[in-house]
Amino acid sequence: MKTIRSILLVLCLCAMSVGTVSADTPEYHAIDLGTLGGFGSFSADINDHGQIVGAASTVSEAVHAFISDNGV
Repeated sequence: MKTIRSILLVLCLCAMSVGTVSADTPEYHAIDLGTLGGFGSFSADINDHGQIVGAASTVSEAVHAFISDNGV
């Protein structure tokens, strides 16, 4: 019984001595794309080039698709 406790103690100490791997937290920036004069807009997707696609409403409440290139 004493041997099992000793082994468990050594295993616990070994497990605690192993550091955890921590990755850098990614940094994100939100950009307000605005609307086309209507009540709102939403983004649907973003690709590897930073192009954002979505839809926005106009003053007459018509909804139009948009593509935004790097926040422009």
